[in-house]
Amino acid sequence: MIVDAINMHNYMKGYPADIPITMFNTGGVQSAAVLVFVSAAHRVVCPYAKFLLHPATWKAPAGLNTEQLRVVSRSLAKGDKDIDDILKTRIKMPDARWKQARRHQLEISAQEAVDFGLADEIGNWSVPEGKTILSFMVAAAK
Repeated sequence: MIVDAINMHNYMKGYPADIPITMFNTGGVQSAAVLVFVSAAHRVVCPYAKFLLHPATWKAPAGLNTEQLRVVSRSLAKGDKDIDDILKTRIKMPDARWKQARRHQLEISAQEAVDFGLADEIGNWSVPEGKTILSFMVAAAK
């Protein structure tokens, strides 16, 4: 999941400046999805929406040996570092809040998101007048 979010973050950051992307948080953006949110040129959070940051997790199958657990642990630590490195380029948050996000979890309100630079403004989602919204979601045929 972390790799997928980093991939999407890098993809979105690669859009040329003449194709500005605005991302909206209309309710909640959690976990690695925050990386995708911060990749947009303009970021809007709805008044009661939240963000959630937490340490990387993995649902381990039963029966791992110590070496397999070490590999998983290193991978999770690397994922946390990668997420932090990317987020810290856009978010200016007090150290105590970063520690909370890495040790437990951290919920960020709409106003805090603006204060920390995670979002540019608080606003409601709407289609800009005269604009078209494109969706790239395609239903799978059965």
